[in-house]
Amino acid sequence: MNNAVAQDDPAGAPVAVPHRAAVHQVAPVKPASKPKPAPATEAQHAAGGRTPPQHTTRFGNWAVTCAPKKAPTDPADCTALVSVAKDKDDKRAVIVMGVSKHAGQLTFFAHTPTNVSIKPGVDVQFEGKSARHFDFVSCEPPLCTISSPADDAILDEIVTTSNATFLWTTLAVGPFKVAFPIASAKEAIDFLKAQ
Repeated sequence: MNNAVAQDDPAGAPVAVPHRAAVHQVAPVKPASKPKPAPATEAQHAAGGRTPPQHTTRFGNWAVTCAPKKAPTDPADCTALVSVAKDKDDKRAVIVMGVSKHAGQLTFFAHTPTNVSIKPGVDVQFEGKSARHFDFVSCEPPLCTISSPADDAILDEIVTTSNATFLWTTLAVGPFKVAFPIASAKEAIDFLKAQ
């Protein structure tokens, strides 16, 4: 199998390079520069009876989002996410990578576009480390998903590298490679673990 050659963008943006002619280019996701919302007070929640908003904290191109707890002693339900690329036409995120924390358990996951050959799965490589192979666990109309328990070995690879590369097979052009920065992973994962 021929490997696509990743090209570096001077701005450090993720670059998708297919083996053959490009079918759909993806635009890199730019970190949002919105100010963090102020957390709602207990009085606001009691007065309106509304569900409190999710809280998002940013670390470089990582965003850690936590759902509100019903009780202070409830376990955290949070996701540390890197939005890698959006569809050029409709702007939906089509490539993402992250770690979620639900009921105290950490899970590594990634989403790819749906025009993939499902059987081969995805190879994920963190800079300077051996590639890891993941099978797709599901494919729905908007995306396909890989998922695995986030053990110490994979978390160590994520937090000690600056770049990640995904390689999968598209139905239209064959092998497809996407490289993107994950430089603020340590801060994001440490914050996620502390929740």
